[in-house]
Formats: sequence, C-alpha cells, structure tokens
Amino acid sequence: MSKTYEQQRSRAQRIEDESIRERVLRGLEVVRARYGDDWADHIEPADLDLQSGSCCVLGQLQMHINGVYGEPYWHALREIDGDVEENPSAFGFDAVVGQTAEYEALTDAWLLVIEDD
Repeated sequence: MSKTYEQQRSRAQRIEDESIRERVLRGLEVVRARYGDDWADHIEPADLDLQSGSCCVLGQLQMHINGVYGEPYWHALREIDGDVEENPSAFGFDAVVGQTAEYEALTDAWLLVIEDD
C-alpha cells in the first residue's frame, strides 16, 4: 500500500537538492490529481528510471493505469497538457535540457517519495 499524500510530501522534503525537491513536489501534485491517491502503487521501484520513457514515473503510470505502451511518457504529457507538457522538467518528470546528469538524482528523488524505509 502506498504512503498517504502527507507522507509522500514529507518524504519529498528530505530531498537535498532544492531545485529537484521543488520540482518533485510540483510533480507530486500533478500525479496525485491525474492518477489518484494510489498512484505510487502503480510504480515498480526496481524499474524506475527517469531517463526511460517507459520506466519513468509518467511512463509507468500510463502503462499500468491506462494500458498505453507505445511512447507512454509522451502520451502522458499530451494528456496532461498545459505547463507540464511544455516544461516537464519543472515538475521533476524530466531533466533540464542539457543536464542529463540530473536523471539519476531525479530517479533517486522519486524513489525517496514512494519507497518504504
């Protein structure tokens, strides 16, 4: 069973990098609103990889909840639309352009939010 929203937010506050913390907190709001309170139950932590369109947070949610397997990350962005589609890195769903080293830190940040201690 996934953590409550309050637990997820509290765990996100532990993310050391301020930029990544703020982005993941914004992303947490998006996934909760779009996929419901149990969104984290649909993530396979061992497979989570923010650099992969099918293993990232949005990719896994699209595949496990909506059954979308062809380019699930891009499909999710098109469905969510608005600011998230235009700038997914601002929500912790992607690295800032040119900052590919961020993918590991983003993956670790999302894992902190969803994994058990």
